Amino acid sequence: MKFTLITLAVAIASVSAALPNCAKEVVAQEGDTCQSLASQVQGVSAHDILKRNGLEVSDCSALVAGQSYCAQPSIRKRSWFYKTKGLSGQKLELAKKKIASAKANKSNKKASKKASKKSTKKSAKKTSKKPATNTKKTQSKPGDDWSSTPANAPSNAVRHIVSTCTKYSTVTKNDSWCGDFSKRNGISIANLYKWNAGLHGPGKHECDNLDDGNAYCVQA
Repeated sequence: MKFTLITLAVAIASVSAALPNCAKEVVAQEGDTCQSLASQVQGVSAHDILKRNGLEVSDCSALVAGQSYCAQPSIRKRSWFYKTKGLSGQKLELAKKKIASAKANKSNKKASKKASKKSTKKSAKKTSKKPATNTKKTQSKPGDDWSSTPANAPSNAVRHIVSTCTKYSTVTKNDSWCGDFSKRNGISIANLYKWNAGLHGPGKHECDNLDDGNAYCVQA
């Protein structure tokens, strides 16, 4: 029995080390279960405790007293790991090419921006007068029914959502890309792009800005 408890403690410690991005932890007391831990944090279920700590269903009735368990993961920017998670073969190779292309484009943009700054500084030294320019800024919109952020949008909603949106959904770490997110919300991926103009649609950077913790329109 002693050996079993030690083994379980080591296993849970390993899980905790693998989940460093935890915003809310709860400490188990003697007799606690996944359900009793979940009841301590609003909006968290027993299934969330089980999933976020890599536990089995049988573990939920034998939690280690004094052990910290993750109840809420911290919201973080989506990494390329989740872009390639579950892919294999040709799809995985295509995803890797997209990653390499995105990195190369980012590097080129930085170099171009740096060169542009140097050129601007040299030009500013040669003349003290600047040509008159129209400083009025205008925002391009896909149509009259669009707005930067609808009035009924939640605080974590992204920009450029259709103003007639009536329902929003928040992205989780299990939504590996736009197809999964659309399917979970019972809509087509075409409507997801249609109602969220800021979300990158089909092309080189498709769905690469679908970020964990942000809310998107799923009904209009």
